[in-house]
Amino acid sequence: MLAQAQYYYETVEDFLTELNQFVPVLDMPELETAFPQTLNQLTVGIHGFGAIGGGYLAQVLSHWDGYTRPRKIIASTRNPLYQSSVNAFGTYCIRYGQNSFDQRIENMSVIDAHDLQQMQNMYIESSLVAICVPEEALVSEAEVIAQGLYARYLAYEQQDQPLTVLIILNKIGAKQQVMQQILNRLQRITDEQTAQNIMDQHYFCDTVVNRMVSKLSDQKLYRQLRIKYNMFKQYQLDEDLSTVDLDDSTALNSEQEHQAGLYIEDLRRNFQPSHILQSMDLILFNAETDMPIYVENNSPLLAKMRQMILVDDIANIQLIKNRLWNGVHAMMAWYASLRGHPTIGIAMSDQAVRKFMHQSLAQVKHSLCYQIPKHASDLERLAQSFSESCAHAYQDPCARVGREPLRKLEHNERVMGSLATLLKYSLPFDVVLKGAVLGYVYALEQGECEQQELLMHLQIQLRHMALEPQLYEMLYDEMSQFINQIIAGKLSLQKFMQLNLQQAFS
Repeated sequence: MLAQAQYYYETVEDFLTELNQFVPVLDMPELETAFPQTLNQLTVGIHGFGAIGGGYLAQVLSHWDGYTRPRKIIASTRNPLYQSSVNAFGTYCIRYGQNSFDQRIENMSVIDAHDLQQMQNMYIESSLVAICVPEEALVSEAEVIAQGLYARYLAYEQQDQPLTVLIILNKIGAKQQVMQQILNRLQRITDEQTAQNIMDQHYFCDTVVNRMVSKLSDQKLYRQLRIKYNMFKQYQLDEDLSTVDLDDSTALNSEQEHQAGLYIEDLRRNFQPSHILQSMDLILFNAETDMPIYVENNSPLLAKMRQMILVDDIANIQLIKNRLWNGVHAMMAWYASLRGHPTIGIAMSDQAVRKFMHQSLAQVKHSLCYQIPKHASDLERLAQSFSESCAHAYQDPCARVGREPLRKLEHNERVMGSLATLLKYSLPFDVVLKGAVLGYVYALEQGECEQQELLMHLQIQLRHMALEPQLYEMLYDEMSQFINQIIAGKLSLQKFMQLNLQQAFS
């Protein structure tokens, strides 16, 4: 038989690898497009089952190449309520409010991020891991990632099992920062040569995410569990149960935690195929509808991924995201919060906030057209997408978007970076400058720093811009004066936003 065969493969994987060369790449899916029903042999991991990990990357990995999807998705979390809830139901849903559509994520297993053995097993078993951790958690999580990669190194005698690592970090140059942190931790575990060999073996890919996602609070999840538990008991016992009014504060008290555990355990024990629990949707995330994720073209595994746009130079896309989305988003959130709006979507109904958002979006886009002119089409698309996302972001708190204002006001970051570019090309900059002032006022009102410390921060950032001495002095004097007057109540927010700053600096 072998002698008569035209082709011979040692394994089915070898055959599928060759077959894959002749399979066409499918277009970007629509939001309502069903996930592939056929499962492949791959396991993939999500390091961080937060808003982006659970509310976006899980969808990307479930669509896969449009023909098959991974047989198993492993996600890690430090939230025991989320872990037990997903594992009890076996699935969870992402809600797209603007489309009145819930999408069910299946084949999901959630592990305890505190359990190092479970985390190591995720890195050993997976072909791809998406690292979805916030920047402030990177130092502690780099240790876990290093342990996972070292465990994988020890698990495979033949070191021909490269792992694709997607770095989901909302920061320019995230890849270099993450890789250096992991390498430093590996060098503490093993010798320098082995540590470098481990890093060289795997594919690290930078990414840019442009979907807004919010995670349900523990209280909202608790209320949802109680409702579903009552539905289950009504189905089981055919009797009505009383309801309990709950507030929406974030943390659960000890009685609620105990009760939630009982609900989940009872639901888990009674879960069976074709059971009523299978028709219950557990909503964990509210998400916007942007489908594409930009990914650095640095791994053969990603060639046919349906929801990914592969780019060779991702730095420019990161810059666009940082300035056009993150910068405008932050400035808008500061202004909306100072006007008393709780969420971005609600703030968009305020004409003053909406006008400021569109004006700042236009100025930032203008600066990027000069800085990276070849990406004009990306700028138009992302600006339109951002505007539409804000209009429907009723579940996105301004406090979340506007957090850590001083970090976002650093000289090379989302707001000051745009201001520096506008000044460099002698473009109108008044709206972005107002946004920076609003950020400093917001920082003071939130108690993030003292007034003197804040003015020192402003001074340092302006110095980093390498401005002409006269312009530097003028900017610092005017901005510090506006901040002091607004904080002291001598200049109202409304009057400040009506000032023609461009004329003042001309």
